Amino acid sequence: MSALPSFDPLATARAAKHRLFVARRSAVAASDAIAFRVRRRDALRRAATGITLPPLPTAGRGEIWGIAMVRNEADVLEGTLTQLASQGVDRVLCVDNGSTDATRDVLASVGRDYPVIVGDDSWIAFEQSAKMTVLADAARRAGATWVLPFDADERWMGQGGSIADVLRGTAAPIVLAELVNAFPDPLQDGAWRLDPTAHHDPKMAFRPMRGTVIGMGNHRVMRPGDIVPGLGIVHLPWRSFEQFRAKVEHGSRALAATQLSPEAGWHWRRLGEMNETHLRAAWQGMLSGERIHENAWQPGAATVPFPVAGILKWLIMIQGVVGV
Repeated sequence: MSALPSFDPLATARAAKHRLFVARRSAVAASDAIAFRVRRRDALRRAATGITLPPLPTAGRGEIWGIAMVRNEADVLEGTLTQLASQGVDRVLCVDNGSTDATRDVLASVGRDYPVIVGDDSWIAFEQSAKMTVLADAARRAGATWVLPFDADERWMGQGGSIADVLRGTAAPIVLAELVNAFPDPLQDGAWRLDPTAHHDPKMAFRPMRGTVIGMGNHRVMRPGDIVPGLGIVHLPWRSFEQFRAKVEHGSRALAATQLSPEAGWHWRRLGEMNETHLRAAWQGMLSGERIHENAWQPGAATVPFPVAGILKWLIMIQGVVGV
């Protein structure tokens, strides 16, 4: 006679507690998404009007779609798209917000070998949450099983295999992406250093559903369901002083065109108030380890050499090391 399965009251209590936590978090997320769509309906309408997309293909079963809005990211975009392709992301939906560099050429070049759908965003305002939500809605209507909201300066990867392995291997609807930053080496041109400390604001990939909202900076997904770890990002926020200055100028102008609270994008606003001399001093100080209060992205006290080129894989996180 087979033995009855043992009953573990502690495990049962923990499982019940987790279910209650997920239910409460889901209720808050659903409520926040509804409130956003009501409160920000004009921004969502303006974003939908400003974004022009070509006809979208019907997604195949289980397809993972990356979505992004870009502007003047030619120096970093090809590597980011190549990384996504290497990780099993099936298609990318990308809108260009008036780039004046070679960003469109990069999109066209990568698109010859990898399914990249390119649209246009004519609204200058930095309404990232509304715009990314519109793109997520479009991916959902096309039938995407997973949506991965990325920025052009982010190299995404799976922590235990590829992105495709992680997303297709979980029943959870939201997967957390731990984020670490890399910065130019102040002592060696063309070299990089990684700050292995995880940033306090991770990002997420998710299964799209009607009513989902993507928060500012892609740091939050407002939809019901459990959240599990599994993804990683190496973020390359600053690549040169010229890129730093241009990003600050555009970011501060784009925020000024919104009706967002002063706290939204505070670092762009404060950096945008600096003149050339102070901005250059902030750049040099940041790379040398000085804490610049106005800057949301800067290296910590301990950084390690890091090769940015090539396909990246998430390695031993015990020591916070990411490498090729």
